[in-house]
Amino acid sequence: MNRQSIKSQLKSDFINAEFNCLSSYDQFVSGLKQVGIENILNLDSTNFINAQNLVALPAFDASVSAKYDSAVGLFISDSVFNFNNVALNIVKLPGERNMKSELVIDSIRYLNFKSYELNLSMAADENMVSGQLKIDSLNVNGVGTGLAEIKIDMLPEKIMGTLLVADTSGSPVYQLAVDATKENNRVLFRT
Repeated sequence: MNRQSIKSQLKSDFINAEFNCLSSYDQFVSGLKQVGIENILNLDSTNFINAQNLVALPAFDASVSAKYDSAVGLFISDSVFNFNNVALNIVKLPGERNMKSELVIDSIRYLNFKSYELNLSMAADENMVSGQLKIDSLNVNGVGTGLAEIKIDMLPEKIMGTLLVADTSGSPVYQLAVDATKENNRVLFRT
């Protein structure tokens, strides 16, 4: 292994994790401190994101995959919380100015909330943070929905969000969409 790189792996019956970085540990930590994660988002300001230093982070890729195991039940009962398969990938490619991440969950249940085929993707660069959450179907207290989707784009001067809930499988068929934009201390809603 090159002295200027980091590589770590964890493998077990229910969790696998891997982290690769093309820089040394000191360079990675220095880049992480330069980013200033605690100051990236500021919702009480007219300048919502401050991610100019994101480019200081060295190239890396991280992945984690997990499947439900009875060991999780030692911390929280499976009648309260349960999931099937979970996969998380975060990547910042060499020479690129942005980071991308994706979280995929086959099915997850918490109390009376059940979700199937959940996919969360995010991208960030020094000018914008955007995210999209798609859920194939959702069941809350026995009431099911079809597709649900939330999109958020954060620019330095404004935040834009969209919510879509649709069910074309039963009767009645419905689709509800709401857009919201926060800009200059003003919020605009559209349906």
